[in-house]
Amino acid sequence: MIYQPEMLMIGSAGRNSGKTLLACRLIEKYTPGGKITGLKVTTVKHTAEQCPHGQSGCSLCAEFEGNFSIVEQAAGADTAKDTGRMLAAGADRVFWLRTRVGYLAQCYEALRKMIDPEASIICESSSLRQVVEPGVFLATMPAGEPGNIKPSLKKALCHVDRLLYPGSNGPDIDLDDITLLDRQWHLRLPAAGIILAGGKSRRMGKDKSQLPVRGKPLIEHVYNQLKPLFGQILISSGLPGQHCINGALTVPDKFPGAGPVMGIMSCLEASACQLNFVAACDIPGIDYRLIRMMYNQAGDYDAVIPRWGEAEYEPLFGFYRKSLCGPFRLFIDSGGRKVREALAPHRVKYIRIENERRLRNLNTPKDYAEFINAVRLGPAH
Repeated sequence: MIYQPEMLMIGSAGRNSGKTLLACRLIEKYTPGGKITGLKVTTVKHTAEQCPHGQSGCSLCAEFEGNFSIVEQAAGADTAKDTGRMLAAGADRVFWLRTRVGYLAQCYEALRKMIDPEASIICESSSLRQVVEPGVFLATMPAGEPGNIKPSLKKALCHVDRLLYPGSNGPDIDLDDITLLDRQWHLRLPAAGIILAGGKSRRMGKDKSQLPVRGKPLIEHVYNQLKPLFGQILISSGLPGQHCINGALTVPDKFPGAGPVMGIMSCLEASACQLNFVAACDIPGIDYRLIRMMYNQAGDYDAVIPRWGEAEYEPLFGFYRKSLCGPFRLFIDSGGRKVREALAPHRVKYIRIENERRLRNLNTPKDYAEFINAVRLGPAH
């Protein structure tokens, strides 16, 4: 499976579901900020099959030599076609991939050599989800009765980030819920984000939240990464005056000195959402892929936490239900301070990760120096 956070994929349950309309609107919105390549993927089972577009007399999908075909949409071509519409919307380049079943991966590998590595991608396909894990995967439903879902989407349905139903003007989604940041696509989650900034930073020797990263405090660096994912962001602080960020709600501890459990509880009480993502401000590299994985498996669990090895886990990078407010308050009133102990009686989903470096903390001056050096040498976090 190829992980491509720079791709936004739009599948569909059937014809006339508005996926091309949505793709064009996103292209129009984001092309001013950089290049966007458009893709359309058509999978053909055999040459005698009816055209996937539903046109019984159409032979476009069957008439190509070999196991797959890659055709680039020419400028000024028919804008009635999906590929023509994407190009007219402002895409830098648009490709139509036609492939026989079993050759999709090979076809896509050939295409990757043709795409500008600096371009973001918007792709119309359900079947490509078998080969690529995109940054965002949406699926549109047709107007009227949905009927039978196309087999290609049925196979990928468990991976869909959001199903979109018909609205008065195309698929029902607020385009502001979709963000393109540093060439990575993000979808706003129906959850709040909580940043814990109340630690004492004993090993660092100074307030970790204020350490400079690319000219801004570390806590603002974390906030900027979480902003595309959450409509509400809260900052837990024992010193509210030091942790104010425009756009975030600063929440003081109800009772100072009770540790991160108090910070989590105070923010859960102030949150407008039932599900809340908690991150310590000293985890500077936000792992979007892990956040999405945890969110998708939250179900009705009280919390979702990443885990590695036999028993190691990070409770300060996970999802918490607002319903934990009461139990956490009782835990604190009884003298409890450790998050792990507070979680012990509750239903926790542990998501196994292979490498704990995905959740690197900045605990010491050496950790900070190594992180800053990595930021200088490479992009992002």
